[in-house]
Amino acid sequence: MKKNRMIFIILLIFVILSIALFNVKNNKDYNENLGHTSLYVETYLAGKNQLTHPNVIKFDKPWHGYKYWMGYTPYPNGDGEEENPSIAASNDMYKWETPKNLANPIADNEETGCNELKDSQLIYRDDLDRLEMWYLGRVSKNLGGDGETLLLFRKTSKDGINWSKYQVIREFKYVSPAIIWDGEKYCVWGIGFEGQGTKGVFDYFESKDGTNWSDPVHCKIGNDSKTLDMWHGNVTYNEKLKCYELVYIPTSNQEVYYTTSKDKINFDKPKTIVENDGTWTRLYRPTLLFENNQYYCIYGSIGENNENYISMSTGKDINNLTGISDKDISEMADTPMEKCKEKIPFMERLSELKKTFFRLELLVFIPLLFVLGIIFEKNHKSDINRIIIITSLLICEFYMFLKVNFSSIESIVAGLIMGVIQAFVLTSGTMYLLFISKKYK
Repeated sequence: MKKNRMIFIILLIFVILSIALFNVKNNKDYNENLGHTSLYVETYLAGKNQLTHPNVIKFDKPWHGYKYWMGYTPYPNGDGEEENPSIAASNDMYKWETPKNLANPIADNEETGCNELKDSQLIYRDDLDRLEMWYLGRVSKNLGGDGETLLLFRKTSKDGINWSKYQVIREFKYVSPAIIWDGEKYCVWGIGFEGQGTKGVFDYFESKDGTNWSDPVHCKIGNDSKTLDMWHGNVTYNEKLKCYELVYIPTSNQEVYYTTSKDKINFDKPKTIVENDGTWTRLYRPTLLFENNQYYCIYGSIGENNENYISMSTGKDINNLTGISDKDISEMADTPMEKCKEKIPFMERLSELKKTFFRLELLVFIPLLFVLGIIFEKNHKSDINRIIIITSLLICEFYMFLKVNFSSIESIVAGLIMGVIQAFVLTSGTMYLLFISKKYK
């Protein structure tokens, strides 16, 4: 009876601590530097105005009717087949529209033989007075490709309305290409990722003609060049500071980092300029624009049901940005953003957690728990099974707490259940190792 009572007390304490941790996470201070609403951009998908991967270029005077031009890709609920490069334009950075007579998307995966297009980048060639849209495409297996190779494409336009046929520039072993035309050459940065064997690097290369390219050089961020924690980002040139400004998000997708470089290769130690407070499930690829001593940081913002929007933070000091909020809706559009906060079925939420957070790295704890079990059995003669069960629960629930955005009772329950399932796997694996070790002693 005493043992059972002790187990009950331990589990009760564990549940109380878990709920307390969830509440701490859900009740973080309101971050003023985070955008708490979304910029309204009408995509070519009627009723699904979701988009991602923004980048904005500015003109001193309106170019073909607009001062700001933005490249983006629609991404409704993470549907890669609709991730086709598109254009929006604005005269104030708040109200965005599709330029008259422009038919989005300007590039389509069907014309290239790719199963998806993504990571678009819009630049302006002042020497040719033209816009260029660069973007990635993954060659489809169904259309003769290997389903892995990424190609870098380009289209051009003299008016932002009529676009050329696509041109294949080169194979690209990176994500989120950041591209600048500096007046003489293309300066290109790419973020490495595991699928192309470049994980952990941020590489720079250049070309005068888009055909002949220099060898890639590993950029340094802080003192690191080969184990960088980066996902998507962008590089822009600040004419006032005479430096290159890089904004990116780490693989945790919860912050926007900022750093600068004078030579395109060596970047300073990064610092956080936008931090998610739980308003969004994740943040996505940011970009930066600097004009008249004012910064505009535009970034992807992902909702609970994988809705993809873009938000913005602005300010004169990069260290003190203010995010857009509901009070800015009247400035942004006549129609407020359709932030679909629809209810997600419990089993669907649990299934999504299973796909996203049932990670193999958790299995590294099995040998650690095995060693812990051997030590406890040898020195304390304790009931090791109970200790392993409780330790596994603590590990897995804490892991879920760190990774999941708990914004409702359903998400909390689903997270707790997923933690129990993970703990069952850890416990079973550890006990099996202990059983084998005893059997062959």
